[in-house]
Amino acid sequence: MSEVTSHGELNLQDSSIQTEKGFFYLTPDEIEQKAQIAVEKAVKRMHALGIATIISVDGKMYWQDPNGRLEPYSIEFDATK
Repeated sequence: MSEVTSHGELNLQDSSIQTEKGFFYLTPDEIEQKAQIAVEKAVKRMHALGIATIISVDGKMYWQDPNGRLEPYSIEFDATK
């Protein structure tokens, strides 16, 4: 599994997102699976750096803090809070 270094760099020596087939030979399901793995890793990386992410739950958008707390997302959100 890849890990985030203390400088926020991602170690890409992760075979779970690499493939033996070229991209154009993947099925739509394989592409979706690899995309989902990449998104999960990106969220972990952002949270490791203390950056909140935006998620959707039942069609509503929320900020998710690295500690897991959810706050409703709005366009008027003040990032300085």
